[in-house]
Amino acid sequence: MLSCGQKSHFDTFGFVVVRQAFSEMEMNVITKAFDNVLLQDRDGSPLSETGQSVWAVVEKAPDLIRMVENDKVFDTVKQILGPNFIWAGSEGNITSHKQHYWHADRPGDQEIKYPRLKAMVYLDKTSVKRGALRVIPGSHKLPFHTDLWPLQANHDRQKENPIPGLGINSKDVPSISLESSPGDLVFFSQSLFHAVFDSFPNRRYIALKFAAEPSTHYEIGSLIKHSGYKSIFEPHPSFTSSKSSRIHSMIRPLREAKVRTLLRTLKQNIEEN
Repeated sequence: MLSCGQKSHFDTFGFVVVRQAFSEMEMNVITKAFDNVLLQDRDGSPLSETGQSVWAVVEKAPDLIRMVENDKVFDTVKQILGPNFIWAGSEGNITSHKQHYWHADRPGDQEIKYPRLKAMVYLDKTSVKRGALRVIPGSHKLPFHTDLWPLQANHDRQKENPIPGLGINSKDVPSISLESSPGDLVFFSQSLFHAVFDSFPNRRYIALKFAAEPSTHYEIGSLIKHSGYKSIFEPHPSFTSSKSSRIHSMIRPLREAKVRTLLRTLKQNIEEN
C-alpha cells in the first residue's frame, strides 16, 4: 500500500518508486524465472547483439505471475487505478541500445484521460550514469504534456541536436533519474514522458501493464490499438485458468468489454445492412 504522501506524489508527478518491495530471496526466484523464459524463447541460443523482447513474459512462468498477485503490486495498482482495474499484459526485455529517447507510451490529449499504469521491475542495478529510467515529472498532465509534444514528434530523430521545437539536446531536457536496485518497483503513468540514456548491454527488466476499467468506446478502442484485439480480450491461458481471485478480478472486466464491443459491432452491421 502506498502512503498518503506516496499517492499524492504519484498523482502530482506521475510516478512513484517503492523501494525493496521484493526481498533478495524473492528477486532470486523472479530473476531465475525471467532468465529461463527468455532462454526458452530463443531456443537456448546465445543472446543476439540486438537484445531480446518477449511479450507476455509474466504469463509464462508461475513464479512471475505471483508478482502480479503480490500485495506490493496489486494493492498499489488498486490505489492508483481503482478497484476494477484490468490486466493489460507484460513484457520482458534484455536491451542492447544505449539510448531510448523521450516519448510517452500513451501520448495525446485523449489518452491522458484514460489512466494506464506500468510497474517496472529492474533485474540489474541502474544509476544516473548507468541506464536509469529518466522521467519528466508532471508530464502526464495537460497542458504540460502538450507543451512537450516535440519530444513525441521527434522520438526517432532526437539524435539531431537540438530537438526541433524545443531547441535543446535530448540529454539536457530537465528530468529526474529513477535509480533502481533489484527489488525496487517503479510505477509510472503511461502518459508520462520518459527516456533512458547511457544504458549498458544486457540490461534486464520486466514491465507489468495495467489500465482502469474501460467505460467508453474510445477507451476500448485504445486498448485494441495498443495491444491488439486478440491480446487484450483473450488473456493468456495461465490467467484464464488461474484459481486466483486477484487474477480473475483483472480479466473479468475484459470479458465484459469484449461483449460490449461485439454487440456494438453487431448493431453497426445490422444498421449498415
